[in-house]
Amino acid sequence: MRTFSSTGFAGALALTLGLLLAGCGAPSDSPTYRNRHVDHQDPVYPAKPLGQEGHPYKGYEPKSEMDQSVTPSDAAVAQPMSQSSQNQTTLHGEMRQSMHSGEGMAMMMSAALKDIHAGVAAMHPTQGNQATGTVRFTEVEGGVRVVADFQGLTPSQKHGFHIHEFGDCTAPDATSAGGHYDPQDTKHHDQPAAMHRHAGDMGNLDADAQGNAHLDMVLKDVTLTGHNAILGRGVIVHAKPDDFGQPTGNAGGRVACGVIGVAGK
Repeated sequence: MRTFSSTGFAGALALTLGLLLAGCGAPSDSPTYRNRHVDHQDPVYPAKPLGQEGHPYKGYEPKSEMDQSVTPSDAAVAQPMSQSSQNQTTLHGEMRQSMHSGEGMAMMMSAALKDIHAGVAAMHPTQGNQATGTVRFTEVEGGVRVVADFQGLTPSQKHGFHIHEFGDCTAPDATSAGGHYDPQDTKHHDQPAAMHRHAGDMGNLDADAQGNAHLDMVLKDVTLTGHNAILGRGVIVHAKPDDFGQPTGNAGGRVACGVIGVAGK
């Protein structure tokens, strides 16, 4: 039986450890090596120089289960980015849901309109006419106060005066403003004091001998932004008197048009 001296045993152990340590460097064709160092024969990735951070696959997607590993440094960077993206996506989703829901839109509109208590319409002449003026609207108890001042009307004549359904004066004859504002669909024209009438019926302007007219009245059953809201609607002055006949008072063509907007303080 062969025996070994302590010196021989120590030398053999040192030689064995040396071989094991040398073997820790994987061969160039092993999966570990090919995941860390790309050569020109790599069948999965093209040959690329190392990235700025020393990672050969920076910007590449893994192509096999073998390549799904992520280094600790990559995980440290990826986690905050993933959380940020998730938070941003959640926020955008909540905003879109709020914007597209009826409740969200109603809340936004209510917040925007709650402080509006006065409106104004700058009146401009239609094609071939000279009537101009300003109409102011202020919410009061029971309705809206209407104060109107005009120039350029037919002297010593009455002119039908109404709120119309559209705030659109783009047509030369202002027919783009549509018909009388009638949100309750009464289909019945009458004097402003009547119980059953179009909400936009304001009677007549009474021009003096110089063609000027002033009107101060309270139009009932309307508001600027709430029930039967008139903000954004059109205001029309007609060429003839409103005789309160059906369906719209026989007041003739339209000599001036304006749109009710938010009045400045």
